[in-house]
Amino acid sequence: MSGGWLLGIDPGAAHSGAVLCRVGTDTDRAGAPELEPVDGLTIHRDANEDPVRVAGQGAYAARVAQEILGLLDRHGVPEEQIRLVCIEGYTRPSGWVSHQAMVDSLHLCRVLGYLEATWPDHFLVAPAGTWPGGKTGWDADPEPVPECLAGRRPATWSQGAGSRGTHQRSAYCMARSAWRKWCAQGGSAPAATAESMTALAPHHVATQAPTPVDRVATLVRAGGTMSIGALLASAGQIWPDGTSSDRISLAVAAAMALRPATDRDKLETRLTQRARELEGTAAES
Repeated sequence: MSGGWLLGIDPGAAHSGAVLCRVGTDTDRAGAPELEPVDGLTIHRDANEDPVRVAGQGAYAARVAQEILGLLDRHGVPEEQIRLVCIEGYTRPSGWVSHQAMVDSLHLCRVLGYLEATWPDHFLVAPAGTWPGGKTGWDADPEPVPECLAGRRPATWSQGAGSRGTHQRSAYCMARSAWRKWCAQGGSAPAATAESMTALAPHHVATQAPTPVDRVATLVRAGGTMSIGALLASAGQIWPDGTSSDRISLAVAAAMALRPATDRDKLETRLTQRARELEGTAAES
């Protein structure tokens, strides 16, 4: 099973990492062919790629895919020699989280969607949960990594000597886990389902029930209109004990989930005005 290449990708809302590995002839501690990292990238979102603004919608996500394709071209890696493309998946937050966390989740999913479309035959890997010792994420995998990923990157790598990349290290640890699973299964990747994701991540945090944003979006969609009144009413139904500010934030997040191109600032202003009008009407009665 030696020979060929493996690509690991750790997508993020603002920072994404990728590592390109050559499949070696020796075996690692798990009995799979060793992976030799030969290059990596950390791709940061630029200010003009702000996904909240219409002009930035999808710009960062598209660039992540383009720069990783450029990495493959730089090393002359033909598609038929790529043994496995491993992409870290997404576990949506559970319970109530901040508005910013909800927005970041939407942006992360946009990047993930571009990557899955670029490499349809990818191996989707669940985010790592908590490791022994209390640290979380694939970057915290306690198993040692090659020296080129343990400290500063080699001068021969695309982003030069001294570049740091926790996202690159995370991409490697995640891909190593998937590679071992793939080899143990005889080189066959299961479909990208929740079951296959759980099987790949020994410390995987199970996917949670629908979030409040999901539930508000479902109510609005069922009503057939994304009006200001519908958003506020749905947010109030899901979070009846929340403050007016809480419900507005929830309504904004749900609207962005339904229509990512929505002008967030304008929508928030209109929701705030309408909420004040409703509060004034209730006080008068």
